[in-house]
Amino acid sequence: MKITRVVSYNFRNILKADIKPAKNLNIFLGSNAQGKSNFLESIYMFVSGRSYRTTKTSDLINFNKTKSEVVIDLEKKESNYSLYLGISENKKQLTIDGINRKKVADLLGYLNVVSFFPRDLQLVSGGPRLRREFIDLEISQVIPAYYKTCQQYDRIIKQRNMLLKNAHRNGFSESILATFNDQMINLGTNIILRRLEMLYKLSILAKLAHRNISNGEDNLIINYKSSLGLEDDISKVYKIKKDIIEDMFFQKLKLVSKKEKERRTSLVGPHLDDLGFIINGHDVKRFGSQGQQRTTVLSLKLAELQFMKSETGEMPILLLDDVLSELDRKRQTLLLETAAGNSQTFVATTDISLLSDKIIRDANIYRVENGKFFEQGSKINRE
Repeated sequence: MKITRVVSYNFRNILKADIKPAKNLNIFLGSNAQGKSNFLESIYMFVSGRSYRTTKTSDLINFNKTKSEVVIDLEKKESNYSLYLGISENKKQLTIDGINRKKVADLLGYLNVVSFFPRDLQLVSGGPRLRREFIDLEISQVIPAYYKTCQQYDRIIKQRNMLLKNAHRNGFSESILATFNDQMINLGTNIILRRLEMLYKLSILAKLAHRNISNGEDNLIINYKSSLGLEDDISKVYKIKKDIIEDMFFQKLKLVSKKEKERRTSLVGPHLDDLGFIINGHDVKRFGSQGQQRTTVLSLKLAELQFMKSETGEMPILLLDDVLSELDRKRQTLLLETAAGNSQTFVATTDISLLSDKIIRDANIYRVENGKFFEQGSKINRE
């Protein structure tokens, strides 16, 4: 999978950019707030139609403009595609090969991306919502139908919570709650099964990556922490039968029924689940050093690359936005050399000295100033 061209109009501070990236490494160099991250964000928009930096579409449009547009030409094994995304304040317009698509989520599965952004450094130390989003987007990229399942589940949870919240004013309907419970159990069970399957594969790859980084000294284990009371060890539950989870879900809902009515919210389900990271028997979030936490995130990202390749047959695009400065030289080199020659990589950085001559030898380098892009080939003044 390779991007052969990116054209961006009025996307944040980028009035116009027309980039034909190298097949391997592309480096965007410049001071902060010049447009490097904006360009990577414009690529990321084609994963699911959403930004990783904002929920406001107006933020994606250049000041005093009414619309931004991005076009990506994509080369894949089975075919080539032209993807277009138009963004106005009230809507987004998507076309694939010139054909209008009603839902921006139809993008899922076309451009597969592994991203490593500053917020990803919080994957271990941050809140559970970030980890759930990480799992769900990963699965959605290789199984687009999973995204729809998550959307349906979220709608049921919102409706169920509304019922619980308003019960004291409108009275309580046990029959409506039972209907919501049935749908919640069905959809939630499918989500849990997909997560367990994906995490089992990812955990094996992450363990190997982590042992490589730590010279065989550390053993990384990923646990799935379910609100249903499933065994944390993924290797023991990833083949669990659907009817067993459904029964656990049903029994757990009965158990917390009174408490849910008191608190007026849903207290069980995959929307509350989390991941745990264990190194040599110790919880990395609670007891790990900052270095161990960052190494764990790096292991996850390296595992993601291999997971997507195994699931789709192609290496995904790798986007690195100002994170190299957060890694030491060994980890920078490991990440870039793992991707080199396999995954087309886009790096945004303020400091070219972070990259070795070996790494940038065949790279395309662009200097970014005030939303404008100047190609410099692979030659750069390091001073």
